[in-house]
Amino acid sequence: MKAENKKFRTIHLSLEAIGIIFHYVPTLAIIKIVLAMISGAGTSCSFWFMQRLVDAVSSKILNGGTIEYIISAGIGFLIAMLIPIICSSYVDGMIQIEMERKIGEKLSEDVIRKFMRIPYADFESMEFQDTLIQMSRNPDRMILKLFQNTIMAMRYFMILAGLTGIFLKAGVGIAVSFSVLFAPLIWLNFKTADMMNKIYNEQTIEQRKRDYLEQLLTEKDSLLELKIFGAVRFLEKKRKALVKEVLNRRIRVKVKAHNYYLIGNFLTFVWLFSILVFLCMSALEGSITLGVFAAVLTAMGEALDDSEALYMTLQKMRWGTNVVSHFLRFMRLEEEHDPPKSKEVKGDNCIRFENVSFTYPGSEHCILKNVSFEIKGGEHIALVGVNGAGKSTIIKLLCRLYRPQSGRIVVNGIDLQEFSQEQLQKLFSVVFQDYNRFYLTLRENVAAGALERKEDDENVRKALRMAGIENEKLLMELDLPLGKLEEQGIELSGGQWQRITIARAYFTDSEFVILDEPTSGVDVITRRDFWNHITSLAKKGVTILVTTHFMDEAEYCDRISLFYKGETIAVGTPQELKDKAGADDMENTFINLIKESEKS
Repeated sequence: MKAENKKFRTIHLSLEAIGIIFHYVPTLAIIKIVLAMISGAGTSCSFWFMQRLVDAVSSKILNGGTIEYIISAGIGFLIAMLIPIICSSYVDGMIQIEMERKIGEKLSEDVIRKFMRIPYADFESMEFQDTLIQMSRNPDRMILKLFQNTIMAMRYFMILAGLTGIFLKAGVGIAVSFSVLFAPLIWLNFKTADMMNKIYNEQTIEQRKRDYLEQLLTEKDSLLELKIFGAVRFLEKKRKALVKEVLNRRIRVKVKAHNYYLIGNFLTFVWLFSILVFLCMSALEGSITLGVFAAVLTAMGEALDDSEALYMTLQKMRWGTNVVSHFLRFMRLEEEHDPPKSKEVKGDNCIRFENVSFTYPGSEHCILKNVSFEIKGGEHIALVGVNGAGKSTIIKLLCRLYRPQSGRIVVNGIDLQEFSQEQLQKLFSVVFQDYNRFYLTLRENVAAGALERKEDDENVRKALRMAGIENEKLLMELDLPLGKLEEQGIELSGGQWQRITIARAYFTDSEFVILDEPTSGVDVITRRDFWNHITSLAKKGVTILVTTHFMDEAEYCDRISLFYKGETIAVGTPQELKDKAGADDMENTFINLIKESEKS
């Protein structure tokens, strides 16, 4: 029953692939199918004309038949032979190139657009990891390949049906015996495909582990660190063990699948031998003509070749359906619906968390528990706490990457959920601790949050200087590509990359600047200059929210909110917190406040 369901699933998903291709390139898809059918019909017809041609020639030799009959049969044979060549080579090749181009453009655009609309939580969900990975690996090519294989399978079925008609000319028994042989060979093919699909699906996690280890052993930054610690051989040994385990399991399955292949070969040999004996006896007895004998004998070889090609095509279809399944699942993922643009409210740049509680999906641990605090307009506030206290979670909620389970976040008097994505992008400028390195030009990196102003060289350079970039080459050559994607591109240090992300925050004219551990990768002098610039931004009325592990940095802020185990345990100015904790420095202030919280 399960095997039947899998077969129907293959057929269903193959038809889905045809539907997907029809959605994007209907005209080309129709032409492709018509060409395949014409090609299949031409191949079948060639054997009919071969039989007529041989019979015409033998009749001419033995009985003095007409030459016109030979000419007409010969012309028909040549045309039938040429049709598949023309359809399968030049014309089909041109159609294929155009389909690849259009599908690559249109389907890829839809996939990227879908990625942008998927809730952030789905990217962290293990349940959807395989689907998300598959969608990042050119699904358009795989879906188009499944479409091609499906059309080819239809063509082979059409040819085999025509060849069965040829076999009927020699006797019903030959046609029936071929059908009887064909059914178990198809079953054996599905059996081997199921076995291979199963082992590949079961080894998905092992495959991801292997890819990760290979990434560690080949990327510059990780390889440097591994060499310093002498861990290269350890990881290489771990990778080899994983590869060996994966390959050994696959080899065992392939050996078993090979046994099924041998069974199929044995059945084929028995059929060939039996039919050859039958044809020879029928020809000697005169019950079939020489043309039928030649056509059936030749058709037997064609039938076996096309049957094997059909088996291989069906296997490729079974493997290809996995991508279509992921594609359909991906496109059906729930999307974030952007609310209509809220009314422009000239607020006082104030942010309020009102009894906000949050638990990550799939977890029972509550990260934030009824958190309430306020960031006043133009204020510079620091969120401080140990790892896991909930600081970064607050930033994710504020950027609407997640939504609170209870409570609400109010910005300028409006619930955060009512802002459109466009408004959020203008409201907030964010520098994340785990920032990305965009291998674009320096100008594009800085202006990523306000690309409409990317040609404003003066302010791009100003933002770079405020972030601590003093390299004159960088400041003068704004169109210099970063990274090593291009030959003339330059690679930057970790600190320089982080300064560029900070420059991006400066360049974007946002009402709120959010900084998640912004100085974790820069030196002491740059840290000092950075905080001086932040202070100047605060004086201009920009509201700033920053998380930091550096206790001394908190003193640059107007107010500090101390988090511990998902709750706010203290809020106040640096001096107020020192007085409350009875300490002279910020480090002891935080330690004392946390100890008091644990006691209570």
